Amino acid sequence: MSTEQPLILEARDLRKSFDGFAVLKGINLELRKGSVLVVLGLSGSGKTTLLKIFSGALQADSGMVEVFGTSLIGISAAELSAYRRRLGVVFQYSALLGSLTVRENIALPMVETQGMRLPECEERVRDALSRVFLNADDVLDRKPAQLSGGMRKRVGIARALVQEPELLLYDEPTSGLDPVTARGVDELVIRLKRDLGMTSLVITHDIDGAMRIADHIAILHLGEILALGTPDELRESQHPAVRQLLDGTVDGPLTADFAAAAQESAQ
Repeated sequence: MSTEQPLILEARDLRKSFDGFAVLKGINLELRKGSVLVVLGLSGSGKTTLLKIFSGALQADSGMVEVFGTSLIGISAAELSAYRRRLGVVFQYSALLGSLTVRENIALPMVETQGMRLPECEERVRDALSRVFLNADDVLDRKPAQLSGGMRKRVGIARALVQEPELLLYDEPTSGLDPVTARGVDELVIRLKRDLGMTSLVITHDIDGAMRIADHIAILHLGEILALGTPDELRESQHPAVRQLLDGTVDGPLTADFAAAAQESAQ
């Protein structure tokens, strides 16, 4: 990766197990300021566990993980609170509260973490909506059920942006969306990088989307990184497991050939 920008996130030999079962097996990753890193993998690859560690929701068992130069291994509650104020998380399916309006959903982080009253949040809520290309007057008083899937996703991103984070973590940002709407979300990730210099880490199983938005892609399988490179580098890769994944011959459960190729790559 380029050394021109400072490291925002770095993981070295990161490991996590549950009940003796290894979910992450020595992950090495780095993310530099202003870039988009996509962790691409099928169901059960360890993506969600990795994201939870980066968000501070889980502690790794061993290894090193630093974000903004702060170690997340053994982090104190006060340090974790300060860390999360620099972080925005875009949840799968947006995770908007159905009983709240768009205004209330987006303002919620400021109300809960800064003790702000709802009227005090208005300007920043409107600004966050403008960044995701939604007209505030059209959506502020709507409930999530009154929005399309793409609009809900944009509102979820606006909520993550409202406290002006230095890093955005996306959990399957296009999951459940039709191809046209998914492409719109991809374009939004690209625009946030281009217009705001936003640093983003995206976990997804959406191969086409990953190729569109990423500066670098890490292919994760059974807790290990099979390949890491730019989209162009991965397109040219002759690694059998990478080829099988990118050529679309793996869909849903792993085929025996993919599993064998992945195991060979780990040896």
